[in-house]
Amino acid sequence: MKRLFGLIGFTFLFVLSAVFYSDFNEIVFAIIGSLGVLSVAVGIFLIASKKNKSFGRSLCAFAFAVIFSALYIIGYSEFVYNPIVNNYSDKEIAEEITASGYICDEIITTDSSCSFVIKTDKINGQPSDAKIQIFSYTNVDAEPFEKVSFTAHTYKNNTSSQISHGVFLKAYSYDNFKIEPTGEKVFDLYSAAVSVRTTMKNSLDMLLPEDYSTLCRAVLLGEKTALDSSVKNDFSMTGTSFLIVVSGMHLVIITSFILFFVRKFTRNRFIITGFTTFTVIAFMAVTGFAHSVVRAGVMMIIVSLASSNLRIADSLNNLGFAAVVLTIFNPFAVADIGMLLSFAATTGIILWSRPIERSVLRFFHYKNKRKDGIVGTIVYYIKNFFKICVNMLSVSISAFLWI
Repeated sequence: MKRLFGLIGFTFLFVLSAVFYSDFNEIVFAIIGSLGVLSVAVGIFLIASKKNKSFGRSLCAFAFAVIFSALYIIGYSEFVYNPIVNNYSDKEIAEEITASGYICDEIITTDSSCSFVIKTDKINGQPSDAKIQIFSYTNVDAEPFEKVSFTAHTYKNNTSSQISHGVFLKAYSYDNFKIEPTGEKVFDLYSAAVSVRTTMKNSLDMLLPEDYSTLCRAVLLGEKTALDSSVKNDFSMTGTSFLIVVSGMHLVIITSFILFFVRKFTRNRFIITGFTTFTVIAFMAVTGFAHSVVRAGVMMIIVSLASSNLRIADSLNNLGFAAVVLTIFNPFAVADIGMLLSFAATTGIILWSRPIERSVLRFFHYKNKRKDGIVGTIVYYIKNFFKICVNMLSVSISAFLWI
């Protein structure tokens, strides 16, 4: 099995998505269970009969991934998600809770409100590891990563992007919300990354006019909250909204820019791998571990590690491993449609872009050999430009079709 992680990772995504978006439908579970049992039976038969051992082992690995991922999301729902939601929300009149914890990310402010997430350590006096998104319409006298105690009416959070990050509850400042900062702060690597993000934003605000600053913050950090609605509409109408959504493209550009300078000072592949890994993890943290960035980051780190050991990493294996990394800690990560589209587009590019490019070049009988003279040189560069355009078009088409 050359692509074990690819097989397991894509099976994880498929099964978790099927279960989550069917709302844990019993028919879906029956189909998934039947698929797993059938795959095991056929796989064992092929291995025992020695007809096709490789395919048999692949079927057994597929069956394991199917059954494990189905049981895993059931267990996560029963022992993690449901206790939080059922105990502290989903009632006709949400009960007031008293909790303590700390603000675990940046406080996002707009003209009329602010929002932030509190990671709790206790709720109603009992140990509880939950995340609650707070919407406040007044100024909050607290800072990021400051420990707080608060009282609030909590509700089930239905925002997909928040669910995908493990934020299952929400509260509003007008529902008897009270917060008391303790003045004590929590320090970890992510708090340092948020401080860097805040410094970058403040620097952009000081150096650039407001319109340019908000645009740079959106392009560099994916922060769209400060963008004017007309600007967002312009990006949407021109089909360039992906520029203001943090993705693997941003990570590749920034990492390539840094490595360009690193290679000026050293060719040691282990040092280059170290710089690559540090840059990737730092950018993931600064952008809040957006799923599309984590997907690209994991793939880039694997490619870099393989390169340092003079090996070639398989793209589908890398993508499958990234899927496992993203879902193993929180199977509800599939709630983020953007993440699923990111995986779909990347899969399409890996599988279809090269065949589409070759087909188009073959259709035009593409051959490019440099000939002597000015005319020969001009033709050579024109054909090179044509090949680049075909390559870009094939990547776009393959990604679009899979999405």
